[in-house]
Amino acid sequence: MRFVCGEETHMLQVRDGEPRIVPDDRAVTPSLTIGAPADVWEKMLAPLPAPFYHDVLAASLKHGVTLAPTTEDAATAYYPAVRRFVELLRIARNNNGQI
Repeated sequence: MRFVCGEETHMLQVRDGEPRIVPDDRAVTPSLTIGAPADVWEKMLAPLPAPFYHDVLAASLKHGVTLAPTTEDAATAYYPAVRRFVELLRIARNNNGQI
């Protein structure tokens, strides 16, 4: 999965059930890319996000968040995991990195 924050990109890879951040390799096509400008990420990761910043899909409809699955199946298969990942990012961001 590729995450884009403004000009930065990061790849999240899960191997044997363990998530890890790996260097972004543009030659690799991830199953899903999620991206947004840095100011949108700031609002989505706020302790109590405003309406339409509380959820990735809602933010994609109203605030320019990009959800780019390689297939329709990838979108439905990974969406719950993406939601949970953003929730965990929000918790870590607002709790000094602790989840």
